Amino acid sequence: MRFLIPAAAAFGLCFAAIPASAQSATDDVRCLIASNVFAGAEKDPQKKQLAVYSRFFYLGRVDARLSQDQLKAQIVALSKALNPQALGQAMTDCARRLQGKEMQMQEIGKQLAAMAPKPAAPAAK
Repeated sequence: MRFLIPAAAAFGLCFAAIPASAQSATDDVRCLIASNVFAGAEKDPQKKQLAVYSRFFYLGRVDARLSQDQLKAQIVALSKALNPQALGQAMTDCARRLQGKEMQMQEIGKQLAAMAPKPAAPAAK
């Protein structure tokens, strides 16, 4: 229990430095569309897997921000403007963003692990 309070405080502080407007809902929908296309069309297994991970990441972000009607309207509007070149660039940008978030979470994990209390040494007999 003693570990949970400092860990929760550190966890909250880590996200305080991330700007709330780092990416708009429209950007998230664009990433969702691009990752969905690449998850279905990509032949390279590693790139395909990254697209699948991206799709779930951005679906979670969009689900928390937009209603079903808002999401549908944005998908319709953005789909008209995304040509193959724009999709490729969007996927690259979105994958980089996802990888950046993954690195942030790894750093948070390291910080929390460093804060964890060390196990007590066994008592000498």
